[in-house]
Amino acid sequence: MSKQIDQKKTAAASYLLNFYREVQEVKSYYAQYENVILELESKYSNLEDMGKMNEIEQQTLKQIVQLLRNSIILSHVSYKTLVISLPKVKENEDIETQFLQIKKKFIIDRETAYQYVENLNKFLVQDIIKDLVETSETIVNDLFKDE
Repeated sequence: MSKQIDQKKTAAASYLLNFYREVQEVKSYYAQYENVILELESKYSNLEDMGKMNEIEQQTLKQIVQLLRNSIILSHVSYKTLVISLPKVKENEDIETQFLQIKKKFIIDRETAYQYVENLNKFLVQDIIKDLVETSETIVNDLFKDE
């Protein structure tokens, strides 16, 4: 007999696991962004010289900024949904402030991006969220177990 799993629990479990994956994606794109910036800084001694970037460098920077910003926006929407949906979870004002700063400029401030990633990870490992993610993983695994 297959296990009957509450559809609400299944949906919540899937949502939390997606949020976890989104946070991992933000971290990955942030690391790539840092690498691109460091490479450009090693080639161009100051920001004014970065205006002399060739087309490939400009495209690379533009692409990683767009990927990073997109992943930040997606993770932020999920973060806000969790804060609203889970009464025991408290909103982190730093995450909100950093998110608003990131949205304002095309080139994302490195320190602000780092702080956002760090705070998002702190949010993810809070005891409440950590327990929910572990429980969600169990629920999703149970859905796909062979009988």
